[in-house]
Amino acid sequence: ILQMGDHPDKSGKFKSERIDPYTIHIHYSSPRKLCAMLTGLIHGIAKQYRQKAEINEKVCCLKGSNSCHFVITVKKSS
Repeated sequence: ILQMGDHPDKSGKFKSERIDPYTIHIHYSSPRKLCAMLTGLIHGIAKQYRQKAEINEKVCCLKGSNSCHFVITVKKSS
């Protein structure tokens, strides 16, 4: 689990699990609900490495859940 920031009550928490060489499952929770920023960051990193990230958000804090759950699959750009 990775916790970011100086204020534990406001910082985000990440937990990741590798499913296979191309897929990762990320759990994100934060009272700030910055899940949209996380998806943009993932796409930007993939683009930097000339790959594409397919992001499937299974659960979202903006839709009432306590956390967001993402399944990210990385594919080479064509």
